[in-house]
Amino acid sequence: MANKLIVFLIVIICISSVYNPALGAPFGNDFFYGEEGIESLIVLGASASSNEVIQASKLASLIANYNTKSTEIEKTETYSASIENVSHGDTIVIDPVYSYVNGFEYADGLSSLWYSNKESENNKYSANSTHEEIVLRMSDTDIPYDYCLDFNVSGISYRVINIPRSSPSTLWNCDFNLEILSGSQKIKFFDEYYYILYNGDFRDSEGNPILKYFIYGTRQMSNDVIFKVGQRKDFGWYTVKLLDIQGQQTEETSSGDKYKVPTEGNFSGEYKVFLEVSDFKGRNEQFIMVMDANGSCCSCNPSKCDSSGGNGSFSLNSPNRYENDPYYIIEKEYMLIDGVEEVVWSFPTFYIDGIKVFEGANGDYLAEFNVYSLKDFGVIYNTSCCEPFITNPNNYSLNILNKVENIVARGVDIDLDGNLSSYEKNIPIYETLTEECNTTIKTPLSPVYINPGKDGLYGTCDDFYDLNSSHPRFKKCSYDGIEVSLCDKIDLECCEPLYLKGPNNYFDIKITDPMYENLDKDGVSLEVSQDVITKTITYDKTIKIDPSVIMKLDLEINQSDKINKNLILIGNEYDNLLVEELYNTGFTKVKWSTSHGEWEFIEFGLYGRRIVIVGGKDQSSLTRAIDDFITFSRHYL
Repeated sequence: MANKLIVFLIVIICISSVYNPALGAPFGNDFFYGEEGIESLIVLGASASSNEVIQASKLASLIANYNTKSTEIEKTETYSASIENVSHGDTIVIDPVYSYVNGFEYADGLSSLWYSNKESENNKYSANSTHEEIVLRMSDTDIPYDYCLDFNVSGISYRVINIPRSSPSTLWNCDFNLEILSGSQKIKFFDEYYYILYNGDFRDSEGNPILKYFIYGTRQMSNDVIFKVGQRKDFGWYTVKLLDIQGQQTEETSSGDKYKVPTEGNFSGEYKVFLEVSDFKGRNEQFIMVMDANGSCCSCNPSKCDSSGGNGSFSLNSPNRYENDPYYIIEKEYMLIDGVEEVVWSFPTFYIDGIKVFEGANGDYLAEFNVYSLKDFGVIYNTSCCEPFITNPNNYSLNILNKVENIVARGVDIDLDGNLSSYEKNIPIYETLTEECNTTIKTPLSPVYINPGKDGLYGTCDDFYDLNSSHPRFKKCSYDGIEVSLCDKIDLECCEPLYLKGPNNYFDIKITDPMYENLDKDGVSLEVSQDVITKTITYDKTIKIDPSVIMKLDLEINQSDKINKNLILIGNEYDNLLVEELYNTGFTKVKWSTSHGEWEFIEFGLYGRRIVIVGGKDQSSLTRAIDDFITFSRHYL
């Protein structure tokens, strides 16, 4: 940075010694180039000599050849998982570590898939952690069977599973400084990261869910924020402005320091503040807030607070009561359900709680608040194949998973000999669909014992079924997920190899052997892969432009050129019509027809854009001015 500064100062000193000191501040690279390419035009007089054209062409070539565009090169790495000898009816599940066929561990997984500890210090994967999975269900959609692999509806799925369940109540606790900041679950869904705040559903009159959703957003908790009157501050979606601080109340509720709010008392507080809250949608509200945040803990649950502040506290007249003063905003979504407009979800997105008013060092009154807000807030809905969530390269629906069946443990000592055979090691234990804290061994065995789990207590969420109550097997009590599934069948031909793209082109499926064992005596072989960007290199790529395109005669310049381009005018007031116009209107004070060669930068020209005049009284003067301008311009191109 220091070297650049030195060069800049040297340039200014040199120019100041040669050019008119009234030229104004030097311009930058944006005088010549913009997002769409060249931003400037060189304008010659219609009677310009051949030497003037040659000199102007030198400048045009310099500008054209220095035109660059920021370009990115992405370095990628390919990760893959290979599965062989699978057949019609088989199900393949690929996670970040393992690949399973029909619930049995088969091969390595796809290590490019994300899991919740991947970016943490321990970087350890657990089957119970939140993670991405790819599910392939082998089909043969032809009738009669052609013994060639196809994918039927839901035959290709991408999902994020084991998302811990959450509830809006976890947002609000009297110790909310900690709870608000720690209550979200980070997930990666396709190429984006989300912080899941709540999984909910809207139910019909009979209690059946008809719409499921995830609410996501990034929490921001700003404690002890101090405002001056008139000051404005941003919090996520919302902007808060302190409009005024009201005068002291008649009744005093504290002693010793008249500016502090009491920790207990019978009155509404000494001061009130006048606030304005607005959001990015243009909505705003002004209100009075009583500064008595140490009252009863309405902040535990804003949904239980009075939306107008509680017990009449948003009033200019004190009711002489100790009140709850938090102001909050709850966002809502309305949808037409069976012809009736319903609120399908509501969620608190903003909350401000007044603490106290006090006097600053210069005697001004200041107000202090705690502020909670959300940014990057949004909702993911389940969508049917009628309105697909994804249409590239095929239609895919999105399903919000809720307590969905999944393997939570493997290995059951069926014969009770104390050892697990290869068969016993792979007996899966599933979570049932309808009960939150229950598992079932998927084999007709008896007797089945209930193991009270790690805590030793029956009826808690780590209980599980087992053939031997002494086996230490534990499960995740409840979780949610998101699944994106194929809507239509993909009917493949028995040619090899075949290439398919997953939803959003997120992964590739290469089928090296599409025929299953009934036809060629071995099974289907395939490879699932992902290309992951590991590094991005940014550089400036030169974009070649024909120099003649940026040169025009003064007679060719139209009004659009004047108002949309920065102009470099070559000549003087007698041989260039635009220079004459600027001279006659007083935008330039230089009598160019007597100049020995100089140039002038006009920041706000007659036509609105910036202008440079490069002029002189004769051919040698003009050549000198153009050379000097080229020398200067090299520092900005």
